[in-house]
Amino acid sequence: MRREQPGNSIQATMLVDDAYCKLLRNPNIRWENRRHFYCFAARAMRQILVSHAREQHAQRRGGGERVASLDQVADVVDSRLKDEVELLALDEALTKLAAIYPDLAEIVELHHFGGWDLKQIAQDVLDVSYATVKRRWDLAKTWLYRELRAEK
Repeated sequence: MRREQPGNSIQATMLVDDAYCKLLRNPNIRWENRRHFYCFAARAMRQILVSHAREQHAQRRGGGERVASLDQVADVVDSRLKDEVELLALDEALTKLAAIYPDLAEIVELHHFGGWDLKQIAQDVLDVSYATVKRRWDLAKTWLYRELRAEK
């Protein structure tokens, strides 16, 4: 949520609440360990943010109105549209990455959507060295960058 525009219609508390509710809706999930839970939580947040971006992008005109002066309107609309398109493109690229390198996609979801820093992911979630997570994160970023540049 730190990367989102101020005044975004989805707020951090709402995102966490929705993700929690989404996790509770499926009583058949048996959490194997903390890693399993955190990965599901990050994926739930990703799904909620992407769904929200799709809804906002589909509205195009009049969706998510905010009070702004006339000289700010073009910047706000362009910025919001760009953020939504970027999130949708990232989701698509991340889905492709997960099909090839699921461990890299897991780190991206935990870091980007779950809000974990790389040291926390290494120590608290994956139980591997920080250097390993850092290498995987760098590889994932490079792969996603190339994929997103290829789509343009």
